[in-house]
Amino acid sequence: TLPLQRDLTHVSVVAQANGRPLRLLLDTGADQHVLTPRTAEALGLALSEERVPSSGAQASDQPVPWTRVDEIVLGGSARLRQALAFVIPLPAEFAYDGILGAPLWRAFATHLDFARGDITLDLPGRMAPPPGAVRLPLQVLPGGKLLVQASAAGHAGWFSLDTGDSGAVTLFRPTVERLGLRAALQPAVRMPTGVSVGGITWADVAR
Repeated sequence: TLPLQRDLTHVSVVAQANGRPLRLLLDTGADQHVLTPRTAEALGLALSEERVPSSGAQASDQPVPWTRVDEIVLGGSARLRQALAFVIPLPAEFAYDGILGAPLWRAFATHLDFARGDITLDLPGRMAPPPGAVRLPLQVLPGGKLLVQASAAGHAGWFSLDTGDSGAVTLFRPTVERLGLRAALQPAVRMPTGVSVGGITWADVAR
């Protein structure tokens, strides 16, 4: 168990990467771990010559290198060895050294306690749900994204569980247009809602 740092709607942890402390965003919506170029340089990591497409929020197919971190340690005993991480330039507004993504959730059973302000990691199958917990079936996509069935604005569907999203609910443009939700969800305010690979993300915010 280790403490969470809450930054408005986001949560992060301090982890040891190759013995160096890093502040890493916990992002259940990220397919892979991410390091900023500055972090990779500080750790002395060799970058791949290969460039692979990356995507996030409003950007896609930005070619980036990858690297491997010998060991990422959380809470002194939870270890991710030979962890693959993409090295992605992120905007100056991104206040973290990197992102912990899907490989963390595949490796451990996790309990994020926002009220208490901590995260507990255990071996898969070892963690008992807290009293009164409701079990929800998840669909896990090949890339590692976690989907849960829910309904919003009167429409049911599969929703990504994404701790990296600053909103309570985000509805994607194709769905909004197909269901005519832009007219239904009014009044709305156009405003910046996040920072990702593509820079500042803008959205129409409504209730």
